[in-house]
Amino acid sequence: MDNFTPEEIQQFNDINKALERGDLTRVNELFNLIDRNHNGTIESSEIKLMMEHMLGESASDEEVAGIILELDTNKNGVIDINEFIYLMKDKYGSN
Repeated sequence: MDNFTPEEIQQFNDINKALERGDLTRVNELFNLIDRNHNGTIESSEIKLMMEHMLGESASDEEVAGIILELDTNKNGVIDINEFIYLMKDKYGSN
């Protein structure tokens, strides 16, 4: 799986700033940025890559599995766009 480019890291930072202002219009863009294999879901390997390269945090496989377990409301082992939108609305509010 490819690492994030400097342009993608900047895009991620820009999206996060918008979200912190309560602007949820870029949630789909963020989902697509994290979904590295473009299959319409966010998998554990993509969460781990995002945490390491975008947030500068290392995460064990167990920690990532815990994140998916918490967010994966339909229990299919991945995070889909609806689960992701719910998370973003819960975290950043719905303006």
